[in-house]
Amino acid sequence: MSGGLQHTSNIQPILSEDGVNWGVFMESQGEVLRAFIRSRMLGAGESEVEDVFQEVSMVAHSDGARGILEKNAGSWLRGVAANKVRDYWRKVERRGKLEKKVGENVREAANEVREGWSPFDWVMHLERSDYLSEAIGGLDRKSRRVLERKYLEGASCKTIARDEGMKEKAVEYLLKKTRDRLRAVLEKLI
Repeated sequence: MSGGLQHTSNIQPILSEDGVNWGVFMESQGEVLRAFIRSRMLGAGESEVEDVFQEVSMVAHSDGARGILEKNAGSWLRGVAANKVRDYWRKVERRGKLEKKVGENVREAANEVREGWSPFDWVMHLERSDYLSEAIGGLDRKSRRVLERKYLEGASCKTIARDEGMKEKAVEYLLKKTRDRLRAVLEKLI
């Protein structure tokens, strides 16, 4: 058997009025297709190979596969499988980058651990940081900018008002509203 999908000699049960009968085709060619996928997923487990095979099967059974002729079915299916395998490796790469970033964040947080902190204190600190990041991320641009200027840069309300083209009382009111919103979000999360 070459690395490709076999051409079936019995065309009748494979063809239907819409083109290839994919159920019959996948049943007769499933192992060959799995071997094709497996050869491009070295290092992946059998369950990952099966997941990709299932994705290819779903494409084959979709409306987009209608009209594919039996003589083109093998090459078309190999193309679909190759694309699904590429998608798998992209997902693995993205997951690796995310895990690396999370690991860096954990190391940074570990460096922040104060002497005498218990593991519980450390976990609570990380959780609060995540909640706070989530809450701040939900703010509109202006509220976030004013909040950061006030609490990260230490700017006065008067300076922020001048720079933002606002009245000082409007900055104070915006900060109060923003703190209230953050407090409400954090109370729900914590």
